[in-house]
Amino acid sequence: MSAFLWTLRAAAPLALSVVMLTAVSGCTTEAVCFTACTGVEAEQGGSGGGGKGGSSGVELGGSTMTGTSGSIMIGMGGDETGVGGKLEDAGTACDNVDLQTDPNNCGTCGNVCIFTGADSMCVKGKCEISECRDARYDLDGDPNNGCEYACSPAADETEVCNYLDDDCDGVIDNGFDLTNDPQNCGVCGSACALLHADSQCQDQGGTPSCVVNGCDDGWYDIDGVDANGCEYQCEKTGPGGVACTAGDPGCGVEACDAYDNDCNGVINDGNEANGGPGGGQACLEYCGGMACKGECTAGISSCVGSDLVCIPGKGPSLEVCDNKDNDCDGVNDNGFDLSSDANNCGSCGTSCVDALPNAIGKCLDSDGPGGTAPGCAILACKSGYKDLVPGTPGCEACPKFPTTAETCNGIDDDCDGIVDNIVNVAAQRPAPAVFCNNGRPLTGACVGVTVKCGGTDGWVCDYSGAASPSDIEIDPVTNKVRVIEASCDGKDGNCDGQNDEAFLNKGDDCTIGTGICARNGKYACKADKTGTECPVTAVATDAKDELCNGLDDDCDGQIDERVPVAGSTCFNGGSHACLGYVEPMVKVSNNLWVYSYEASRPDSTATDPGVYDVRSCSKAGVLPWTSISQVDAAATCAAIPTSVTGTKMRLCTEAEWQTSCLAGGAATTASWSYSTLATPYDDDVCNDAGAGIDAPWVTAFNNGQSQRCRTSTQLWDMSGNVAEWTSSCITSALGKPYCRVRGGSYLTQGPATACNFSFVLDVPTFLNTDLGFRCCSSVAP
Repeated sequence: MSAFLWTLRAAAPLALSVVMLTAVSGCTTEAVCFTACTGVEAEQGGSGGGGKGGSSGVELGGSTMTGTSGSIMIGMGGDETGVGGKLEDAGTACDNVDLQTDPNNCGTCGNVCIFTGADSMCVKGKCEISECRDARYDLDGDPNNGCEYACSPAADETEVCNYLDDDCDGVIDNGFDLTNDPQNCGVCGSACALLHADSQCQDQGGTPSCVVNGCDDGWYDIDGVDANGCEYQCEKTGPGGVACTAGDPGCGVEACDAYDNDCNGVINDGNEANGGPGGGQACLEYCGGMACKGECTAGISSCVGSDLVCIPGKGPSLEVCDNKDNDCDGVNDNGFDLSSDANNCGSCGTSCVDALPNAIGKCLDSDGPGGTAPGCAILACKSGYKDLVPGTPGCEACPKFPTTAETCNGIDDDCDGIVDNIVNVAAQRPAPAVFCNNGRPLTGACVGVTVKCGGTDGWVCDYSGAASPSDIEIDPVTNKVRVIEASCDGKDGNCDGQNDEAFLNKGDDCTIGTGICARNGKYACKADKTGTECPVTAVATDAKDELCNGLDDDCDGQIDERVPVAGSTCFNGGSHACLGYVEPMVKVSNNLWVYSYEASRPDSTATDPGVYDVRSCSKAGVLPWTSISQVDAAATCAAIPTSVTGTKMRLCTEAEWQTSCLAGGAATTASWSYSTLATPYDDDVCNDAGAGIDAPWVTAFNNGQSQRCRTSTQLWDMSGNVAEWTSSCITSALGKPYCRVRGGSYLTQGPATACNFSFVLDVPTFLNTDLGFRCCSSVAP
C-alpha cells in the first residue's frame, strides 16, 4: 500500500504533544497529532520518525508525523491549503455563512439547493424553487423533482392534432377524440371523405375508421365496403327499364328484363325458387302427346336471360319398383315379381341380398301364392362363415379365418367348436420365472407362482399358490410382478431381493418448516405406502420477534427483516403479531438518526465477529464488524430499510459523525464521547492505545468506569475501539479518491480519538482489523 499525505486546516484548535507510536507490523488506521498542531505545506518523501507498514512521514512544525499505509494523515493548525484546494476542519467550514439564506449552505453546512430545470433559493433554511427555466414546467407541484416537465410550446400555445403537447399542459392532443373526429379519424390529419357518401368516423372493433353513413342520390353501397364509399350508380325503373317515379307500385320492382330495376346490384333476382321474377306459372305439357299420368308433369315458366321461357316438366322413365307409375302408363310397378325378386321380396325395396348376417340372401315363397308372404332365405354363406347354428338367421363366423393351429387367445383358432383346447395348447405354456418375474428367480413372496391360459388375456400369471400373494406387487397393466416397486412398505414387493429400493430418499435427512420453527428428521414410508415423507412437524410456537442475528426468528421465510410477512404470529411473551427488527439508533436531530453501537455482523458474538455479510446490525455485547472497505460499508448500510417505505440507511457523513459524537453540538476544544466530563482527556474510559487491550472490545462494553465510553445521548464507542468510515471523500491532485475515517481505534493514542479530531483519510478500498463503521438515516429507523 502507498501512503499519500496532506495538510488541512484543523477542525478545532488542539494543543497536543508529539505522539510517537510504537512500530507495529501490518497496516493500521491510527491518527497522529503534533506539537502545536500547526499545518505546514506537505512534502512527499520527508524525513522523520519511523512509520507503520510502509507509511510516509511529513515534517510539520519541526516535528515528524508518522502516516499509515493506505491512509492520509492530516496535520492540525492555521489556514494553509494542501493539495487539492483549500479545506477547513469540521465545525468551521461555514463560518460567516447565513444558513437561512445561503443556497450553497441551506439549513445545514454543505446543503446545496439544486432543483431539476429550475432556479433555486434558500428561504428560512429550506430549499425552494425560485422559478422554472425556459421550456421547463412544474406540472405535479412537487418541489422535490423541481420543474420536471420539459416542453417547447407552439408559437400561440394552441393545441392542434399533431402528436405534440402544443400548450405544454402535459397532455398530448387534448381536446381531440380520434375515435369519432371525421377530420382526425384514428390518426391526426386523417379526414373522412368517402366517395358519393355521407361519411363519419366510428370505432370499429377497437380501430377508428371512416364508415358510410348514407349515400348521395343515385348512388348505392352495394359491396358494403366503407373504404370505396357508395360505389354503385343506378336509377330505379319499371319493367323494361322504363323510367318511373317514386310511389308508382311497379317502380323499383324487379322484373324479367335486362335492367336492375330495384338497384340492388343484381339483375333478375327474387323468386329464385320458381325460376326468377315472373316465373313459376304452369306452361306446356310434356306427356308424350297424352294426358299426364303417373310421374309425368307439366312445364313451368322461368326467367332466362331477359325473357320468360317454359321449362319442360318430367316425362316418362324406366319403370322401377317403387310403388309409382314411372313410365306413365297408368300401372304401378308393372314388370316386377315380388315373390321371387331378391331385391324386392314381398314388397318394393325389401332386399334379401344382404338381409341375413354373413350370408347372400334370396327371396323364397315357401307355400306359394295365397299362403304366407315371401321371405328371405340363405342362398350361400360368405367366405369365412358357416351356418353353424341351424334355425338362426344367417351364417356364423368361423372364430378365425383362415383357420390356424389352436393358441391360448380366447378364440377357436381351428374352428373345431372348442375355444383354447387345453390339450392343443399345453406345450406353449411359458416358464413362470421368465414370464411373471422379468426373468428373475421366483424367490421370497413369489415362490409358487404359475402360468395359466386366461382366454382373451392369453397366458396369465397365477399368484394364488405363491408363498405370500399379498406381498407381491403386481403391475395392473401387465398383470406381472412389477419391475420397480410402487409400495413403500419395507417388503420385497418385486421379488428382486431388495426392500423399497425404488424410494431413493428413504432414510435421508429432511426438514419441515421455516427458520427456527423447522424440525429435522429422516424420510420414511408414508402410511398409505405411496411414497416417503418427512415424519416431523414444524413447531410454530418457537416463532419469536425478529432479531438481527442471521436467523429467521419469526419463521416467515425472511431473515433479520424489519417488516414480517403479514399474518405471522410470534409467541415470545404471549401470542402476538410478529415484530420485525428495528435498529437501535439515537435521534441526533430532526433528520438524523445514528447507530447506537458500532456496526456488527448479524451472526457476531462476544467472541466471534461472524461471517454473515448481507447487512449490518446495531446491537450491544458483540464484536464490531472490521476489515471492511468504505465501498462495502456504504453498500451494507444501503441494504437496511427504514420506517419509510422505499428508503434505506446510509454511511454517515463526516459532519454528521462529528455532530453525533459531540451529542448533537459543536466544540471549540477537544472533546471525547464520554457520558460525563467529556473534556479533558481520560485514558481510563475508551479502548485506545492506552487501554493496552490491542483488540476491539465488544460493543457497549462496561469497563467498570462511571465515565463510560458513550455520549450523553447513549452513542457508544465513537472514541476508540475501532475507527469508523464516513461517506465524506475528496480527490487528490493525482485523481485518487480518499475518504474520511473518524474516532480512532484501539491502536490510536488517546488524544487522537477526540470527536473533533479530523486527520485520517484512507483510499475507499482500504481495510484493516481496527477499521469499522456505523450507519445513519435521514428518517426514523
